[in-house]
Amino acid sequence: MAPHVRCVTTLSDRGCLHSNPLFPQSSPVLAYLERLVDPFPDDAPQPLPNRLLPFLWQCTKGARRYIAAMTAFTALIGAFEAWLFAAMSRNASGIAHFLRLPDNAVVELGTRVQI
Repeated sequence: MAPHVRCVTTLSDRGCLHSNPLFPQSSPVLAYLERLVDPFPDDAPQPLPNRLLPFLWQCTKGARRYIAAMTAFTALIGAFEAWLFAAMSRNASGIAHFLRLPDNAVVELGTRVQI
């Protein structure tokens, strides 16, 4: 028998948002994220297009700006990672130069180099 879950957050007559027995209490972050996009829009559903791009465009209605923001932040994180690895490479090259290691130390010594 499943444990009783108290409905903490409701959307008027549309039912309970939290029905997962693993998370019976409402988190303020989850409650905020659930309020961003209405899962039950008032508009009647339109027939779905048969082509891929029009289908995706119609299915993302109401969430497009969040998907665009997520894509932009993912690109920023990727650019930061590329910059970070370049900085680490410069630091490793600087340390190798400081320790007067030969230019091909990684090729010759492999994993035996310990700093």
